[in-house]
Amino acid sequence: ITVSSDLESKTTQLSDKISPNSCLISGAKISASDPKTIQIKYEDSGAKSQQIDDLDKKLEELNKTFQEEKKSLDELVNLNPRPADFTQKVDEISQNIIKLRQDILYTKSLKYKILSTQ
Repeated sequence: ITVSSDLESKTTQLSDKISPNSCLISGAKISASDPKTIQIKYEDSGAKSQQIDDLDKKLEELNKTFQEEKKSLDELVNLNPRPADFTQKVDEISQNIIKLRQDILYTKSLKYKILSTQ
């Protein structure tokens, strides 16, 4: 939210998440020679919030898949006797884990980039 007047302008940010059944009060103090010049401008955060929510869901999904892949690798390594295609399976799962790590890092960087822009 940007609050401006004929003398100055200030930007304030509301909290990203507000708990249900609660109230959050935020304010900005601004000087003005004429009170009629004070204006409040709301940034379009709806699209930004939707992007953050989408990225959070994607991160949740990626982390879940990552944990599943790690578990399957652990189970495979601890199998006795090992299957004939053990090396191929380990390589395949390891490549999936590497790809998931990259996807998680990339998605996090997108999220933080969106959060850091005004």
